[in-house]
Amino acid sequence: MIGNLQKKCAPEVALSKPALKVVVELEEGAEKGAFWEALGVGSNPKEAKTLYHSLATVRGAIKNTPRLFHLTSVSGEFEAVEVVNPTRNYEKDCPVPFPVLQSDLYIPGQPALFLVDNDTEVYLWQGWTPAEKEGNEKAGSNKGRFVQERICAMKTTINYCKAKNPERPAPSYIVFAGMEPLQFTNIFPFWEEQPEVKEIQEQEGRDKEHMLPVDKLLHQLTETRYSFDRLLERPLPEGVDPQKLEVFLLEDEFEDVLAMSREDFNELPAWKQNNVKRDAGLF
Repeated sequence: MIGNLQKKCAPEVALSKPALKVVVELEEGAEKGAFWEALGVGSNPKEAKTLYHSLATVRGAIKNTPRLFHLTSVSGEFEAVEVVNPTRNYEKDCPVPFPVLQSDLYIPGQPALFLVDNDTEVYLWQGWTPAEKEGNEKAGSNKGRFVQERICAMKTTINYCKAKNPERPAPSYIVFAGMEPLQFTNIFPFWEEQPEVKEIQEQEGRDKEHMLPVDKLLHQLTETRYSFDRLLERPLPEGVDPQKLEVFLLEDEFEDVLAMSREDFNELPAWKQNNVKRDAGLF
């Protein structure tokens, strides 16, 4: 490898062909200040290492090909469809380090859901919700559908990790578009920041460190109940379907607010349920 670097100098190095080239091999952690200065990131190693996610603490060699799955119910049935790059090699001893691109995540209609398997950890990437157009009557129902898609995606991610390694499932995390951490973006060959998407996420109250374990967020979405007053506030809590606020109402407040038990309410036809919720101010 070193010999090839000396004989064939890549144009990006900006050295003339007859120039004397000395190649020095360095282990991560042993770089000198001159090394970082040459890369234009300053001479402080600690500051320079904030620009990338280090694998120095990962035990064993990295011999895996990352996998990408699009999780969607557009067809009417929730499914996971693998996004396969034509450069992928299926031989076990020949991993492909960068088989997927950022565009694979950002081009589909948003909000989208993708499972990214990097072997040592699994990520559930969640897209952003574009600004709603005035008079869009489908916005509420679309939000409700996406809540259910998210729950299905989280369950799928957890089951995927268990099926892949029943004895020691890989940890799984939620990653939000525009807020991707370094350990996620390093799975891709190149990555461009998305300021507009980041701004949308910040308006939703998220930040760069917002990377929760999938099982923890799933518990929040499926188990949490809220007071009547909290369900009247905006924005709504994470995962609350604005079309089904009564589902998230505290058990001891349900009968007081809707003047009937949850069981009786569930037996009503949809149009009567809507009238009851409207009269209670929960619509």
